[in-house]
Amino acid sequence: MNHISLVGIKKIFESNLTVETIKEEIEYIDVELSVDDAIVYLKTRGFDVVGIKNRENLQLGFVHINTLEGQKGKVVHYITKFEHQFLITEDTSLLASIRLIKKHNHLFLLNKNQISGIVTRADLQKMPIRLLAFSMMSYLEMIFSAIIKTYIDDNYLAKYINLNRYESAKRIFNERMKRNEAIDLISCIQLADQRDILAKNPRFLEKIGLSKKQFVREMKDMIDIRNEIAHSQKIETINDDSLLNALEFVEQILQKTEDFLREQKLER
Repeated sequence: MNHISLVGIKKIFESNLTVETIKEEIEYIDVELSVDDAIVYLKTRGFDVVGIKNRENLQLGFVHINTLEGQKGKVVHYITKFEHQFLITEDTSLLASIRLIKKHNHLFLLNKNQISGIVTRADLQKMPIRLLAFSMMSYLEMIFSAIIKTYIDDNYLAKYINLNRYESAKRIFNERMKRNEAIDLISCIQLADQRDILAKNPRFLEKIGLSKKQFVREMKDMIDIRNEIAHSQKIETINDDSLLNALEFVEQILQKTEDFLREQKLER
């Protein structure tokens, strides 16, 4: 995979996918509404959060259902203001937004000094999140492949993976050659094979700051999620925390693996 292709893939999740792709319109209730009525409103719609406006249509803030449970009076007494830690712009990258969703569970989109939408953990189930996760993991796979090619060539691959996996890679290679695809054998191995090869490289593990055991464990979790995304029609089958942890892992090691690849190429 050449440098231009890698840059193109990376641009998808760093720039092209923004939080606007998963936002929902925020609904509002009147500031004078009773707590009991507000709770009914939230539960009826399946919301955890709702905005608060006054009679002049001024956006005052929001309330969370957990704040209202067990309380009496009017919602005006339980408003949380739209403070900066909850606010992002519509062009914020999806990746940056996910980091904040993990911390706050909900975020509000700001457009021209007005709240234009909301994103919550529930929005992690949407298709753009699948695209983000799969793009990041595929990009990491490309980097792994490029790293392996700096110190292993096709003639020696059989020494690094078991026979069954090697034969599987050869079958894929032969099929792709029949389609006149420009390909090498190492590009046909699976992500799990890449993991096993790199787990035996002490310099690589030192670069990414993980022990062999940690790397293998994190990669196993990531591969499970990647396979689930690839083969499932719904991302709902994936636990939110597992997805967030996998994305965090990929993000944390991407820059380090890119640096390692550059170092390897310089040494050749």
